[in-house]
Amino acid sequence: MEIVKSEIEVPEGWDVKRLDEITTIIVSNVDKKINENEIPVSLCNYKDVYDNHYINSKLNFMDGAAKKVEIEKFTLLKNDVIITKDSETKFDIANSSVVIEELKNVICGYHLAILRPIPNVLDGVYLMNVLKIKPVNNHFVKYAQGLTRFGLTIDAINRAKIPFPPFEEQQKIADILSKVDGQIQQTEEIIEKTEELKKGLMQKLLTKGIGHTRFKQTEVGEIPEEWEVVNLHEVSKVTDGSHYSPKTVKSNNLIATVKNMLDNTFDYQSCRTISDEEFEILKHQGNSPKIGDVLFSKDGTVGKTFVFNDKKELIVLSSIAIIRPNENLDSHFLSEVFKSHILLKQLDGLKSGTAIRRVVLKSLKKFKLILPKSIHEQKQIASILTGVDNQIQDDKLQLENLKQLKKGLMQDLLTGRVRVTV
Repeated sequence: MEIVKSEIEVPEGWDVKRLDEITTIIVSNVDKKINENEIPVSLCNYKDVYDNHYINSKLNFMDGAAKKVEIEKFTLLKNDVIITKDSETKFDIANSSVVIEELKNVICGYHLAILRPIPNVLDGVYLMNVLKIKPVNNHFVKYAQGLTRFGLTIDAINRAKIPFPPFEEQQKIADILSKVDGQIQQTEEIIEKTEELKKGLMQKLLTKGIGHTRFKQTEVGEIPEEWEVVNLHEVSKVTDGSHYSPKTVKSNNLIATVKNMLDNTFDYQSCRTISDEEFEILKHQGNSPKIGDVLFSKDGTVGKTFVFNDKKELIVLSSIAIIRPNENLDSHFLSEVFKSHILLKQLDGLKSGTAIRRVVLKSLKKFKLILPKSIHEQKQIASILTGVDNQIQDDKLQLENLKQLKKGLMQDLLTGRVRVTV
């Protein structure tokens, strides 16, 4: 494939165009104020563009007002691309979205610019995507001006260059990328709905249990008659990690903090390593979790929790609590309780500190645990909730795979590295 040399390299049959050659650029000055004698409008504002690739009627636009001349100038049309003209950092400059349907009385707000493609010359969805690739985005980062807030001049927008394939090829590329975006959105919606389902199940199962018909009032509310309220230390050994911070040396001995905690394990690649001697000392002091322990982040980012099931040996520091359940408490049940509103409600009274949020170990030991006396029921509840967790994790993995697919497709299709058949 022959490459056409330019500031941006493109394949034979493509061109490189400045934005002012293929779009009309309109910078909005409509703010959020509603003044007398102005006409009511819906306002597409900065956050609408920053948070969404596609602008449509499903978005909850802000109520606003504008003069007649502003409405005529800044009303959004289908195929318009909107970019963030101003930002607190230069790396957030020129985030782009595209209007994908006819909107009624929606105008572009302040700190934004409309790039209106020439009909049948430039496809809006193609433009929205191509503005995100590095060779193009680097131009906006380079020419963003400011100290505490950055902005683009109209001239800087005009002079930005993009890879420019024939119109039919643009449309085909746009169609492929839009389909992947649709799959991404659908997966995000599934995750959101499943997370809402999980919240409802937690509320019901962790306070009402399975199949109970008789309930009693307790200090933490109504619970099944066969359940009890206990302090955490009554059914587990509650300790924290090492309060000593050993020197980092190159070895295979891992040491972890809250920053290394993921959803169900540690990010071992990011863990520090310490000497054999210090590792053995800290391990002997009980700072190493065992399989079945519940780990809970109590300093900094409070509330990360999971059951430790890894065969790797490591030391945890004092920001992580190690909770070792006895025979009356199921680890996975406790982990689910720690993810629920039950813990969060009590944490409001347990948190201390100002710059760093933390839960002291003494308070954590006194946590009021609503506990089914039957270990079998604990396991049943944990199994149901863990099953939903696993589904969410599978969907999140699918979402990440789709995002990586989109990233790869953008790199290939928007640079012409891979050509589409028209």
